[in-house]
Amino acid sequence: MGQVQVGAAIGASFRNIGEAWRKAWGVMLILVWFTATLQAIELLKPGWALVPFLGLIAALFITTAAAGALFRLGLTGDHPGDPAFAPGPAGFNWGGLEWRVMGANILVGIIIGVLAVIAIIVWAIAVGATAGVAGGADAQALEQGTQSDRIAALFRLLLGPAGLAAVIVGVPALAGLVWLSAKLALVTPLAADTRAFDFGKAWALTRGGVTALILGSILIFLLEVAIGAVAGGLAGLTAVLTRNTGSGQIWGGIVGQAADAAINTPLFVGLVLYVYRTQRGDTAVAATFS
Repeated sequence: MGQVQVGAAIGASFRNIGEAWRKAWGVMLILVWFTATLQAIELLKPGWALVPFLGLIAALFITTAAAGALFRLGLTGDHPGDPAFAPGPAGFNWGGLEWRVMGANILVGIIIGVLAVIAIIVWAIAVGATAGVAGGADAQALEQGTQSDRIAALFRLLLGPAGLAAVIVGVPALAGLVWLSAKLALVTPLAADTRAFDFGKAWALTRGGVTALILGSILIFLLEVAIGAVAGGLAGLTAVLTRNTGSGQIWGGIVGQAADAAINTPLFVGLVLYVYRTQRGDTAVAATFS
């Protein structure tokens, strides 16, 4: 295992968008349609309490189906003649590989989620203790004030010792979670490829690839934020020009979420597959994404 080239990993990630829409266009269309529809329902009917929960369950299966199709496309060449890795028509397939992808993502999500909750609790205790000592009236406003009073009091507190405590505790905690996410990123492709949930091996395979995984993930995140901002701006402009300003936020949210769904899964699958196959020692990895 060597050092994964950041540029090559990011390039493979972006090229995987085309691969996804050429060979798994059916399941990708379902993913985009579902994401846009769920966003529309949540914006238009915010009182439907069960929608977020049911949407989360459905999204888990639909996103897994899309990711499974892309893992099949990337790994089928490593398992010639094995129908368990063969991609389905237009990306439609569900089998053991998809169950492994879902299981691996859930396990990693639980680990990161539990540690994130612990970090938030520690952060809140540190900030709260500092605010309680130095805040005086501001600390009281946080407990008893109106919403606007609480926001103003929190802002003033964060300009003092409480803000320093927030940085001292929060920055290392966030950096640690980002690093851990990268170290666990290859659990899913390893499970898809080898039928094993081997956290130790996945951890070892990230040696030399953590930088590429972190920088690639940050770039994907920034790209999606930019797409959401552009979509929202264009929708708002269109709403103003058509004198229907009330629909700007709704359409901006829907279009932004749909655009993100069109690239999110291909980008992340392309990134982790490239790093996984490179660190696994596959000399044909470049051809897979060409």
